[in-house]
Amino acid sequence: MPDFDYDKLMQRIGEFVVSFQWMENKFRDIGWLIDDPERSNWPPTTLRNLTNCDLLNAVETKYCDLMDTLDIDDADDRKTAFSGLVA
Repeated sequence: MPDFDYDKLMQRIGEFVVSFQWMENKFRDIGWLIDDPERSNWPPTTLRNLTNCDLLNAVETKYCDLMDTLDIDDADDRKTAFSGLVA
């Protein structure tokens, strides 16, 4: 069996954690932008204490609700695309 590079494994795990946290933050930013596009209440207090699953579901709902209120022709396509991204 070849030598196992534990440091390389830990590096990859660290890279995954950082990437995951970045993506989680971007979803939170999307939700905050929908909630308060003018950023009049900063820092935002919503969406902070949600689990990852609840965060994704909450932002997906906010996005789809927003698409329902906008008068754009491809709202359904946008909702489908965003829901696919969340999934």
